[in-house]
Order: sequence, then structure tokens, then C-alpha cells
Amino acid sequence: MSNQISQLTVPALEYVGMSVAISATTVTTTCWIRLENKLDAEELDIVAQTASRLNLHALKTAAIQKLPALKDLTPGDLEVFASGDLTKPLLPDTRLNSLVVTAASPLVIRYPLSNDKIVARISFLRSSFDTMVLHTTGAWFVLRAETKENFDQLQNGDFCFVAQNNKTISIDNAFKFNSLVDDIKSTDQKCSINFSVQLKGKKAYGDWLAKEVLADILHLPGTFTIDKLPTFDIENLPDEVPLTPELQSRFVNTLDLTSRSFRYKFINETMARCYINPFMHTAVCHVMSSHPSLVLSVEQDFDGSRGYGNLDYVVFCYELVILVTEAKLEKMSQGLTQNIVQLHTAAEQLLGKRKREEPSHDFDECNTIYGIVTTGRVWQFVRWTGTPDKPRVEVSREYNVAFEGDMSQPKKVLSFIVRLLQSQAKMMKSEVEKTKDESCDEDQRSS
Repeated sequence: MSNQISQLTVPALEYVGMSVAISATTVTTTCWIRLENKLDAEELDIVAQTASRLNLHALKTAAIQKLPALKDLTPGDLEVFASGDLTKPLLPDTRLNSLVVTAASPLVIRYPLSNDKIVARISFLRSSFDTMVLHTTGAWFVLRAETKENFDQLQNGDFCFVAQNNKTISIDNAFKFNSLVDDIKSTDQKCSINFSVQLKGKKAYGDWLAKEVLADILHLPGTFTIDKLPTFDIENLPDEVPLTPELQSRFVNTLDLTSRSFRYKFINETMARCYINPFMHTAVCHVMSSHPSLVLSVEQDFDGSRGYGNLDYVVFCYELVILVTEAKLEKMSQGLTQNIVQLHTAAEQLLGKRKREEPSHDFDECNTIYGIVTTGRVWQFVRWTGTPDKPRVEVSREYNVAFEGDMSQPKKVLSFIVRLLQSQAKMMKSEVEKTKDESCDEDQRSS
């Protein structure tokens, strides 16, 4: 008896992007696939006993048999994805003829690169989360997806990872990520990595260097240094409406209790804020009595074209920023660098509002915005004028305060904060009333 099996003639099966050959015992098809860490797609021959078994399990089996990179793996080690969605693997029983597969849009095979697990801490601004993922060709995509789930601010912006031990290198693709992992020695089959997240095209306020701010924000020559910025005299601000005796007494008593309970020490930034809080609370509460639109916020998300992050303290007037305060335990120059970029964002928001209200006007000036840099013990004031593209930044001298005796030095700094808030609030109120009057005039002309 002959063992040869004759070929059967059957109608052609419709597999998009695949050719199918059928014999009496098997069904063979070809399918375009791409290993996830490779650039080019290739055709893979897949054999099954029946057409109904031409599914992704058969594809995985064929890939392991024919591709050297997968030779020591099992079908359960592999995940298959449509090329347009690398977040949700396709089920093993998915029929090949239900998929649209071409050389330009192949199926993507994800596979283990080692038996290690990647233990990662991902930080963004002042928040972080810990996770563990398998060391596969898709580890970078999995970490990105988890990062977006954990940080709401990343939903609408592109971002990259930055290794915290080397912030000069951005990890913005799987190749860079896998190269970094390969260079890290694993312990007990675990590879530990600390990443910070950086939005593309901008930097966190705390990541800016003084020379970058001078060149990119203030457009000053390379020989300029942050300590050479022009100065202004904060003491020339208009006199404030004096604090009520009750409010001033409460301010002094709060500072006295704070300083004595801490034994006049400044050990960390959280402790420094305990000294700063009475200044901000007292000043805002006092000015609110005549300008009720004022409101103080802390840890406020802030996002501009050049910088982003949390503001330690920010005062809003008519929902616009008029004062930004950066708290530092030390390194006043670093705080000044951050504060200037924060003021740039505030100027963008303020100018944007004015342009929306008066689109025909060509603005070459922006309302004055103030910043404060402080350790709680040392205070410096910053004044921003001009537009985000043509700014002028001036700084006051540093004021050192001692929390003892009649608290004359803290009272003096408090008066500066009150005076600049009052001047800002008056200016904003005038602008709002002017806009309302112009709107009323326009309505009357229209009627």
C-alpha cells in the first residue's frame, strides 16, 4: 500500500495578509510577525491539523521552532499583540483569519529576555510608586502604562524616564531601557531601578540649573550669573493697611510657640514650613478682609510651556497667580532658580487670560508678579515684569530674621508680604472692573 497522500482541491480560505496551503493532513499558512525588540517584520510558516486550529497558539509553537531567540521557551512564555496595541495581549485561541496582518502591521511577539524581575520605583514630582515587572521585551511598555495609571498629570502629555543616578540620559524607548537593564547587576534574580518621570519638552522646576534659566528663560549672556540679577527695594512698596492688634498678636504668639517648640532649629524642609506658614496665613487673611477674592493654596500643581511641578505656596486673586513662594531648607540660589521658572509659568497664564479677553490687543507687557524664596529664616523677594518672551526679573536683598524678643524682624518681613499682596490685589481688581466696564459698553453699542 502506498503511503503517499494525494492533495485535495478545496476552495481558497480568506486570510488577510496570509497565504494558505491545504493538504489531506495539514493546513499551512504564512503570517507576518515581528519580535518586539526587533525593527523588521518577517514571514512565519504555521502548520495546523485543521483550519480551525490556525490560531495564536499554533503561531507561538511555530515561532519557538523556527526563531533562534525563542528556542528555549514555551508557548506560555510568549504574548502576542496587534501592532497598534501593545498593552492588551491577544488570546491564544484567537483565529488567524480573524486578524488583519500585513508586513506594515504585523503581529508582535513579546518574550522573556531573562528570568529576572525588574523592581522599579517610579517618582514624579513629590509622589512615587513601587512596582515589579518581568524582564521581557515589553517591560518598558508595561512600566509606561503603569506610570500613566498612577499619575493623572501624565494622561495628556508625552513623557520619558530618567535614571536617578544619571539625569542626563532620558530613557524614551525600549532599546535604551533594555540596554540600561542589561548594565545593572541583578541580585536574587531581581534588578532594581529608580526612575524619575520627565515630561518631554519641559523640565520639572527643581531640575532647572541657574545657567539654563539665565539663558533660556531670561535670555541673558553666558557670562551672566544668578547673583548679578538687577535689584529692587521691596521697602518702596506702598504702605499697607496695618494689621489689627489681634491678628498681629496671634502672628507673634504662633511664631513664638513654633520656634520654642523646635528649640529654634531648622532641621528639614517640613520644619522650615512650620516657620513660614504663619507669615503666609497672616498676610493672606489680612488682605482678604478688603480683597475677598484672595486665596492661598499649597502644593498646587502648576504646568507651563517650560516647567512644571508643585508650588509650595501660591496666592490667587480672581483665580490668577499673583504670588509664588518657594520654600527651601538652604540653597537660596537654587530656590531662586526654581522661582523664576515658576514665575514664567504664572506670566504665561496671566498673559493668556488677557489675550483671551482682548484678542485684538498686542501685549508687550504683563502685570507684575511677585515671588518669594525663603528658608523661613532667610527671605528674598523676586519681581517679574514683562512677557514670558521678554521678561525682566529683579530681586530684593536677603532679609534674615530672628525669632526672639519682640519679633521685630519677622514683623518687618510680614509687612512686605502684606504690602505686595495689597498692591497686586488692587491692580487685579482694577483690571477686572475695567474689563467689566468695557464689556458693558460693548453690550450697549450692540443693542
